[in-house]
Amino acid sequence: ESLLTNQVEQYGLGNSVKFIGRITYENVPSYINAFDICYLSRENYPGVFSPLKLYEYLSCRKPVIVSRTDGLVEVVEEGQCGLVFESGNALELAEKIVQSFNDKIALDQMGRNGRALVQDKYSWRRAAQRIMTTLQELSI
Repeated sequence: ESLLTNQVEQYGLGNSVKFIGRITYENVPSYINAFDICYLSRENYPGVFSPLKLYEYLSCRKPVIVSRTDGLVEVVEEGQCGLVFESGNALELAEKIVQSFNDKIALDQMGRNGRALVQDKYSWRRAAQRIMTTLQELSI
């Protein structure tokens, strides 16, 4: 069992927290769209880190709560598409969760901002365009 599973049991949250395990890639948007806001912290991904999950959340128009770490904070602050907390600061994370719960209008705007940012700068099409531009520059 994982640390999170043990904590859920310890605090009697079994009726409120469900661990669903792996899901197929095709079902990812359905799960993401079930939430009002998504959470992502660098601590969840030891070693090499890719912000792909961040882009999936934002492309689904979901605002995010992220830890202040490289690869996350730059995107969120640039697009103003979520809230940032200091890594390891559980109290600040809790405050961000309460803040998001109390301001649904701001959440909606952050979701729209995130979707626009991903479409403009971080879509697969944009990534392919950057690669093609680099290849063209290298072949000159």
